[in-house]
Amino acid sequence: MKNIMGKAVLVLITVMLISISCFTNHSIAAESNVGDGSTVIFTRIETVFRSAPDDGSGIIINLPKYTSLYYLRDVENDYVEAICNNAVGYVKKDTVVASYEEILQQMAQEGYIMPAETGRLTATKGIAYGPVGKESYYNLDMSMIVCRMQRKAFPGVYWIRQDGCKMYGAFVMVAADFNIFPIGSIVPTTLGPSVVTDTGSFTRNGSGVMFDIATSW
Repeated sequence: MKNIMGKAVLVLITVMLISISCFTNHSIAAESNVGDGSTVIFTRIETVFRSAPDDGSGIIINLPKYTSLYYLRDVENDYVEAICNNAVGYVKKDTVVASYEEILQQMAQEGYIMPAETGRLTATKGIAYGPVGKESYYNLDMSMIVCRMQRKAFPGVYWIRQDGCKMYGAFVMVAADFNIFPIGSIVPTTLGPSVVTDTGSFTRNGSGVMFDIATSW
């Protein structure tokens, strides 16, 4: 019985490690320079999403740092064709990176650290003000959210951190306005590097909340 349980635990750990590896190693299809719309890339700086691969073309939307996009192909003028919120557009190739790992490294290089305990969101406080804006929290079943993330090419393992934060891979799960932070985007919060996995009515009710953080509180 002990041997069976030991093997089961080993298999579970192996699956988790494979999933985490998948989550942190999305890469641009460099060999063919063409993607199928399921490869995820991220902006490494604030940039713009243009209507054509030209510096003088119209701007579809301004993209915050660490916004997720779906890579399609490399095009002329050092641009990448990509999808953002179901719209096809173009972004400068040197403004994007191809993995969550690169984003975490960049955040560390830029000096981002999780605030001291006094500055973090807690159940008692209810509200905190983080690097990007006002934060609150919610506690709901995340099974459908996890399924949606995996369907949208963001493979990862769901787990609950010791402090009660609901995690997807290496990131705290947060809800945000998809029109500003598309699903899969990375944002810094008072509880650590976070990934946008959900949205909600708080984005439209005038509460001023930027991120609703998923917790078990």
